[in-house]
Amino acid sequence: MPAAKKRKPRHCFRDANGRRVRMHHDPITGEYVRYAHLVTKLDHKGNPQDTMARKPKDPSLLVIDCSTSGVQPASHTILEVAALLVDCRPPYAIIDSFMQVVHHAPGTLDKAPPFHGPLVEECYAANPDGGSIAHVEGNLLGGAWTTAGAVLNHDCGFTLKFLTQHMPTLTRALPRLQIDIDGVELLMCSRGVPRYVPTGGGRSFRAGDDVIDAYEQLLHYMTAEVAPVSGQVAK
Repeated sequence: MPAAKKRKPRHCFRDANGRRVRMHHDPITGEYVRYAHLVTKLDHKGNPQDTMARKPKDPSLLVIDCSTSGVQPASHTILEVAALLVDCRPPYAIIDSFMQVVHHAPGTLDKAPPFHGPLVEECYAANPDGGSIAHVEGNLLGGAWTTAGAVLNHDCGFTLKFLTQHMPTLTRALPRLQIDIDGVELLMCSRGVPRYVPTGGGRSFRAGDDVIDAYEQLLHYMTAEVAPVSGQVAK
């Protein structure tokens, strides 16, 4: 009968967050090495992103939007990022806000849409040392934005495609649950709630204005009086 293969000793340790971490003993170095499957893919800067270090999700919504130089993430870029962190509980207060223009070298945004003319000039004039896409991504990762329970916007898919292309580390840290405010409008209007009417003028195509509009639309429907369903007794 062949001898049983000797297994390496395994041990459990606690990481910085107090969670149990499985490790094995390296007989060559004599050190305990963490199992590789507990580390996710490398980010775009070559740094491993540890799944054990993720922050717990809070009862909040992340309203995030970005102004872009076009509609194709692979050939166009991000000009501006804006975000609101909103408490899910009444009165749905804004916890924090963020808005930053991304620096781009002069002449690199010549094919941007004409309505982005003033924004393009802001991108050229932005500080290159603290306004690059990597710096903006780092500012968002350093805040409480990734602790939200869901992402909300008019078109989450469009925004997240650009974030995935240009800010992949941030995208992986964002909540997977997506709420389309237009879907909320469809459901609430079917219950008799008046349709939301923007208070401002025409659309500015600025990320900051878009997240404020999405928040005001959410506030309109979440605070509205909803008619009871047929056969349901109103309380």
